[in-house]
Formats: sequence, structure tokens, C-alpha cells
Amino acid sequence: MVKAGWLAVVFVAGIAIGLFIGRGPGGASPANEAPTPAIAAQPSAGDQVRMVTAPPGASAPTRPASAPGPMPATGVPPAIAPAAAATAEDSGDVQSIDVGPVFSKQFAETATQGYRDATAEAHHALERETRDDSWAYPMEAEIENSLVADTSMGNFRKEHVECRASMCEVRLTARGADQAAALQRWNESLRSQPWSPRLFMSSSSVSNNDNNVDALMIFTRPAPPKKN
Repeated sequence: MVKAGWLAVVFVAGIAIGLFIGRGPGGASPANEAPTPAIAAQPSAGDQVRMVTAPPGASAPTRPASAPGPMPATGVPPAIAPAAAATAEDSGDVQSIDVGPVFSKQFAETATQGYRDATAEAHHALERETRDDSWAYPMEAEIENSLVADTSMGNFRKEHVECRASMCEVRLTARGADQAAALQRWNESLRSQPWSPRLFMSSSSVSNNDNNVDALMIFTRPAPPKKN
């Protein structure tokens, strides 16, 4: 009986303690409260990106190792490098002059090797000149008149005489010792030509291969005297 009484006292005391703890400081009985549903924590934007996974069997897209740079502005053409712009400008008004196989090869070789070729530079400058007919036609006629005696007799050959605005180019060829000598005499007579005061030889190139002579001469119009 004593044991049963003690068990009853302990049981009643346990119930009382459980009711006290369950009611808590607010005094509300948990039996009368509706259960509060658990609220899932909302992931941040960064968490959402990290949690995204590719579907099974699909490979995840690769991402650049470094952050992308700023997007280019639309509608704005790219800047043109000064060298490219200058080349485009020069090539716009070029009127080519055939210098023949000997000098075409020479100009190509010097350009490839990086050597300065004064005759090639003068020739390309002449090609870029806009022709001034009022000066070019009379000048060409005078130069050809100085050649006609030799060319008409077959002493050497005139390939071309071309004048533009301030420059003239003369290309002559000789084949054999006699023609080479005749061409040399004409070259030595340049200072005595009537047109020589109005042109001076600015550049020339001569190829002599066993008396097969190719000569390219470029003359330039003197600059007008400066006014005081």
C-alpha cells in the first residue's frame, strides 16, 4: 500500500510539472493553439544561382574565367589606324605606270627585303599625282623631241614618257653594245637639252646585263622661287 501511495503521488506530481512546462511563460495551453507550420528559408539570389543544376544527361555551360568587359557601343564604327587610313587615301587616286619586268622585279625585291629604293619611291609618288594636262602635254612633247632622232633610227627604244603635275618618267631600253652606247650618249646630252632648265633628274635606275640596258629616269619640276 505504501508503494502504491508513493507511486500515485509521483504520477500526480509528474502531470503537474508537465502542465507547467507546457504552458510556458505566456500561460497559453498548447492544446488550444493551432500548430504553426514551418517556414522554409528563402534562398538569396546568389544561393539560387549556385543551386541551379543541369538536367540529367546535359552538360553545364562553360563560363569565362574572367569577368566580361564592357559591351561595345552600337552604331559606332571602329577607329581606323592612321597607317591604314593613309594607305587607303594613297590608293584612291593611283594611276599605275608600267615600269616593265626588270624594274617591277627590282621594286618588289627591295620592298620585300625592307631596303629603301629612291627610284621606287619617286615612281609611286608620280603614280599618285593628278595629271595637269596644261603642263604635262608640252613637257612630254619636248622630251620626246629630244629622243626622236635616236628612236626613229633604232639606236635604242623609248618604252614610255609620262608626265603628271610636277614629275616626268622616261623608260628606255637598249639591246646590244651599239644601242647601249647610243643610250649613254643621249644620257650625257641631258644638260644641253632645251627642257633641262625646267626639269632636273631626281632619281634614276639602270640595269645593264651584258649590254642589255634598261633605264628608268624620273625628272622633277623645280619648285617656283619664293616671293619676298
